[in-house]
Amino acid sequence: MKYKGYEAVIKFDENDDCLIGKVINIEAPTAIVFEAQSVAKLKTEFHAMIDFYLQICKEKNINPKKPMSGKMTIRMSSETHANLLATAHTQGMSANKFINNAIEQRLQS
Repeated sequence: MKYKGYEAVIKFDENDDCLIGKVINIEAPTAIVFEAQSVAKLKTEFHAMIDFYLQICKEKNINPKKPMSGKMTIRMSSETHANLLATAHTQGMSANKFINNAIEQRLQS
């Protein structure tokens, strides 16, 4: 579920028989959590929570936590860079795809 650049993951809570959403792509320590009994209401709650969060930030004159863009710069030695490009090429993928795969594998372990 996405709104204004923010993204939420949704889980079903069997104990409370409701859907719970949590915004995932903002920097900690801010936590935005919302719940509802239906998908339509959950979407409405998500939009309301993001709008409320942005309004509070505006009223308090603070910068809201920005959604993660999915883009970042990494620095490495020229030797590592060359090895990365060669290895990615031999595996038939871009350096970006190779790095993405490596990070995802590491995060899952």
